[in-house]
Amino acid sequence: MAAFRRLKLEYSERAVSEISGIVEYLRVRNPHAAQRVALELKTAVQVVAQFPYSGRDVGNGIRVFPVGRYPYLIYWTIQNDIVSVLHVRHTSRTPWPEDVDPA
Repeated sequence: MAAFRRLKLEYSERAVSEISGIVEYLRVRNPHAAQRVALELKTAVQVVAQFPYSGRDVGNGIRVFPVGRYPYLIYWTIQNDIVSVLHVRHTSRTPWPEDVDPA
């Protein structure tokens, strides 16, 4: 896969809330795991910014990428050289975007 220049990143309010919720949920149960997952989330988003067409196309301009060895998925779109992280979810949940309107 060819490297692209790193695109600008932006996060939806929903994605920020979901990432915070994931990390806080884990922090209460296992602070070390929370740190590892937070770092892996950050790393996965950086990969997406560097390789915006990585992951799988799920339709409507939305792509999805797994978060390392952890059971989370990052959903994003690319518009005007901006990677917009829309959503972060646990893989045991109902597949998205079928269950929600991405807007």
